[in-house]
Amino acid sequence: MKWRRLLVSTIAAIVVLVLAAAGGGYLFLKSARFQQFAIQTIVKGVHDATGAETRIEKLDFQLSTLTTHLYNVELFKNAGSPLLRIDE
Repeated sequence: MKWRRLLVSTIAAIVVLVLAAAGGGYLFLKSARFQQFAIQTIVKGVHDATGAETRIEKLDFQLSTLTTHLYNVELFKNAGSPLLRIDE
């Protein structure tokens, strides 16, 4: 009897921990901190690959479809007008 109660309690605790971790992860992916981190990573990757300076105004990550939308992206090779501008 005691081992069944212990097993049920352990499984319940694991389920609660997994749900809490999933909820926390989801909230982090929707946070401004994650958006800033992702934008900085993308900007650095574009600069390393092309040498162009990049500006990204906003990033929207959709967990359900695992897609990312970037808004108002601009690439600059030299100072002045942008080499590429994508407004959405």
